[in-house]
Amino acid sequence: MRPIIPCTAPRASKVLFPHLRQPQRPASTVSARVQQMTTTASRHPPSDSQRSAIQKFAESNELRFRNEALLVDALTHSSYASPHTPLDIENKRLAFLGLKVLPLYVTEHIRTQFPDLPADAMESVMKAFTGPDVLKQIGTKVGIPSAVRVKEQALGSSTPASISGRMLISLIGAIYQDQGPQAARQFVEKHVLSRSVDVSIHRKMLYPRTLLDTIVKESGGARPVAETTKEAGIASATPVYGVTLKLGEKKIGEGFGNTAKMAETRAIKLALRTHYHAQLHKTTLPSQIDEEGITFFPA
Repeated sequence: MRPIIPCTAPRASKVLFPHLRQPQRPASTVSARVQQMTTTASRHPPSDSQRSAIQKFAESNELRFRNEALLVDALTHSSYASPHTPLDIENKRLAFLGLKVLPLYVTEHIRTQFPDLPADAMESVMKAFTGPDVLKQIGTKVGIPSAVRVKEQALGSSTPASISGRMLISLIGAIYQDQGPQAARQFVEKHVLSRSVDVSIHRKMLYPRTLLDTIVKESGGARPVAETTKEAGIASATPVYGVTLKLGEKKIGEGFGNTAKMAETRAIKLALRTHYHAQLHKTTLPSQIDEEGITFFPA
């Protein structure tokens, strides 16, 4: 008879739910450990005027950092990196964290508020909350341009507002690291999830070809034309197609994909979000939908 060997593997609950194994580490402990690190704020300390601007920014947004160096790091652009050690910028690490935190809370919100929303529509709503232009608007609204530390040569002809979206993501990462998930969630709820998003539009976007076809027919306007602009690796397992959607000579959409149809669909979606955005609210999809039978490539 074979001897019975006792199982030494950890219990499933401890593997699947690590928070049951040990209490969550207090945010102050995390902050204390970070404080021991050499941060961008210590290598490139802010001037008196910069420090004053950051303090005003924190007060106006009711931000109370245990480790103020993290706030400085979040608002310090990568142009402050040393030419000898270009990876020494803490802002990028905070942005990495923010890019994980922000989608988590937004996805949770969408799933809770709209439980019957299809996955493709959820992705579209996610972009409405966290798209680059949206985050830039939010970052500007909370006052990031007046507090951000960025070297002029890095901006070129742009303004600090142009980088507000990226700095906002770093700020969210800094709040999470300094104060924990609850504070980060509250900031996201206040500034990101408080925006009004018409979910009905994103339901319609599940049928982009039908939607654009309907808009064109109802308006009596010219029909956009799709043309293939790129074909690469056609004989390989991962071909890439590029499709441009034009209205006359004007490019109103562009998309890429593993098939020409996929690229065309993405170009149509971009055109709907930009060129035809005003018509989306008042357009009703027909009762009979033939999404697969509609194309904007010339016959």
